[in-house]
Amino acid sequence: MARSESDFKRKQQDVISEQSLTDKVSRVMFKTLSQEQISIEHIASDLALSKRSLQRKLTAEKQSFQRCYNKLEWILHSTICCKLSDQ
Repeated sequence: MARSESDFKRKQQDVISEQSLTDKVSRVMFKTLSQEQISIEHIASDLALSKRSLQRKLTAEKQSFQRCYNKLEWILHSTICCKLSDQ
């Protein structure tokens, strides 16, 4: 089995066995913050899913990519505000 195919299968298994896809999406978003702009296509690819599969799985968890993104923005904003107020 080629390395990329092996990586794909491992990532796919991680998604299946993870408690919550929403949590997994959040982790990938945090990981990619400094590397590139966050997009649903990139996150789906990193999780070895198609864009549509990611959307369906998030919908099944009563979530959306935009809600995950908004939560990330809120966390970052809150963290920055707290650090600034501590100075």
